[in-house]
Amino acid sequence: MQALEARITGTGGKALSITADVSDEAQVEALVNPTHAKFARVDILINNAGVMLLGLIDGADTEDWRRMINLNVLGLMSNHPRESKICIK
Repeated sequence: MQALEARITGTGGKALSITADVSDEAQVEALVNPTHAKFARVDILINNAGVMLLGLIDGADTEDWRRMINLNVLGLMSNHPRESKICIK
């Protein structure tokens, strides 16, 4: 991501890449604040995180399913309200 950010900023564009675990609300908050400080708004937001468990449900590890739900569903739910505040401005 840093290489892409460097390509964008190297041609005069504006970009900020931050690596975060979107299933961790504290990390989500930590990425929204610097974004707001640098740009004051967001024109494009790409939520690109997710996992897909493959295999039989019978005998599957419940903790793996919990991780998938936390990332794919709750991660989106915790991100969107915080990020949309910046997008709306």
